[in-house]
Amino acid sequence: MQNDLLWGIDLGGTKIEGVVVSRANPEQPKARLRVDTQAEYGAVHILSQIEKLVRMLEKQSGAKPARIGVGTPGTIDPALDVITNSNTLCLNGRAFSREIPTRLMNDANCFALAEQRPGAAKGKSNVFGIILGTGVGGGLVINGILKGGHVNPQFAPH
Repeated sequence: MQNDLLWGIDLGGTKIEGVVVSRANPEQPKARLRVDTQAEYGAVHILSQIEKLVRMLEKQSGAKPARIGVGTPGTIDPALDVITNSNTLCLNGRAFSREIPTRLMNDANCFALAEQRPGAAKGKSNVFGIILGTGVGGGLVINGILKGGHVNPQFAPH
C-alpha cells in the first residue's frame, strides 16, 4: 500500500542515502540506496543527485512518494526557509523546500528523533544523538520533544 510508505533522504557531505519503509514494518526497508553527493559541483548538482536517487528508489520500491523528508547538515532558518550553517557550503542560503517537494530538518535532529521513536532508544523520554561524519552535529529530545536550534513545532510527540 503506497499510503503506508515513508520516504527519507539523508543528505550528507559525501553521500546521499535514501530509504523507503512501511509504517507497519520500518525495520525492513522496501528500498535503500545511496549516491555520491559530489558537492564540488554545487547545489544544483546536489539537487539533481537527489532527483536521481528518488527515481532509483521509485524503481526499486515500485512506488512514488507523496512527500519526502530530508535530513540535511546545518539548520533551516524558519523566517527565510533557507539552509544556514551547513558544512556543505554550497547549500547555505538555498531554499530546497521550494525547489523540490520535501520537508527539511537538521540531520542530527532527525537522527535523535529516529532513535527516540522507533530506534534504539524507543520509549525513552530523553535522548541525545551525535553525528560524527563529514560534519559534527547533535540532536536532543527532552520529555519526548525535540529541543534546541530552529525546531519546527510539527515534530512534537504525536
